[in-house]
Amino acid sequence: TDTEEIVSDEVAATKKKSKKKKGGGSGSGGASGPVTKTTSAGKDLSQGKLWKLLVEDVLQHFLYTLEYNSVTHMCTTCGVSEVSLLREFCNKTGVQITLKD
Repeated sequence: TDTEEIVSDEVAATKKKSKKKKGGGSGSGGASGPVTKTTSAGKDLSQGKLWKLLVEDVLQHFLYTLEYNSVTHMCTTCGVSEVSLLREFCNKTGVQITLKD
């Protein structure tokens, strides 16, 4: 009765919402993916400069001193590949990187 009508209306509304989320079709004017912003802020950033900034940031925020003088030194000491470290860092922080030309 009244309860059944309310439930069926809620189910119909949920189905409409889920179809909108799946969409990305043509004509609605909305973007169908995450918004990306490309910046050149890190364009001139070398591996050494980035490591220095990271060491300073870790010390400032966590009061912890990284005892390695470079990414390579840390990776060889800990037995981790540089690519794996970079991938995990990007996953944890949400950083997206592009291939340098």
